[in-house]
Amino acid sequence: MRSAPIGFSWTTLFFGPFPMLFRGAWKWFVIQFLVNLCTFGFAGLVWMFIINRLYLNDLVKDGFQFKSTDRSTYDAVVAYYREPMPKLQDARALV
Repeated sequence: MRSAPIGFSWTTLFFGPFPMLFRGAWKWFVIQFLVNLCTFGFAGLVWMFIINRLYLNDLVKDGFQFKSTDRSTYDAVVAYYREPMPKLQDARALV
């Protein structure tokens, strides 16, 4: 059983890639650390919006299942996180 936050990552805002290290998500820690290093930390402005979703998708791929959520119904969370993230050109169309 693992606890996975949903939505904006306040811990990533304050502590950078280290929350992924404490969650045992070595892959995302290394990726975040290297990308932040290459961009002088500016990538952190993007990571805090997407890292929880990426982490949760990895947990689902590893066979974990939702038990309960605090913010929404189970069906709404599953539907939201099973949709692929929009591509860059799709995100520009939304603006």
